[in-house]
Amino acid sequence: MKVHNAFFRLVSCAIRFLDCAHLAHRPGRMYRETHALNRLVRVIRHLSLPAALAFASALLLAPLFAAEPAKAVMERDFTQTVKPFIDQYCASCHSGKTPAAQLDLKAYTTLASVVDDFGHWNLLLERMERQEMPPKPIPQPPAERRQKVIEWVKAVRAHELRKNVGDPGPVLAHRLSNSEYNYTIRDLTGADIRPTREFPVDPANQAGFDNTGETLGMSPALFNKYLAAARDVADHLALTPDGFIFAPGPVLSGPDRDQFAIKRISPVKFPVERE
Repeated sequence: MKVHNAFFRLVSCAIRFLDCAHLAHRPGRMYRETHALNRLVRVIRHLSLPAALAFASALLLAPLFAAEPAKAVMERDFTQTVKPFIDQYCASCHSGKTPAAQLDLKAYTTLASVVDDFGHWNLLLERMERQEMPPKPIPQPPAERRQKVIEWVKAVRAHELRKNVGDPGPVLAHRLSNSEYNYTIRDLTGADIRPTREFPVDPANQAGFDNTGETLGMSPALFNKYLAAARDVADHLALTPDGFIFAPGPVLSGPDRDQFAIKRISPVKFPVERE
């Protein structure tokens, strides 16, 4: 009995854990599916230990074995349906040394090659749904064959979305942009030093933003400029009886420090009262 209860609790926790991500991405069905999940857990509670073990194994392992048949079906449909469609209605323009729109559709020979460059296939899907491909002068395919290709592309997209649900993709290293670095140094030191004045201009992405990880790379030459900028900031450091402060300009020599000290202790000018 103790083994059965422990196994039941383990299976219940596993089922709820595996289902929580699914429910989180479909909030509209949260209430109904939670009740169905609770009924399933109550069924397992009344099973014998061998029956509960077999039922839970089938339940938990089913998604693992279901993924491969789905992929095999998409591979088969690509070979039997999609590729012949492309060869007959699309390859005349989108192949060869100078394919239309620089898109060689004959280069996609497997499902994996389609997935690796699915952005182009998503565009192809939109054009086919609007019946813009093939263009009108070219003989049009039967509506049934066109629809099968459209459904296949949608099935591939849905499969990849399910497979990568919750995955944001690669997170690129993100350095500070030139403006962000200048503002950070100003906030830390209290002096507007602007150490990036000798840096190259930050490149912008396709949307026009210059503070994204995809464009803010780090080259050896730029790294050396960061080291030089750090030395430049350190050149503004001035010692005080209580610690240190940063001057607006470099204070490396004695005259520079004297001039900075004089500016700090210059008398305050009071307004002159007129008679």
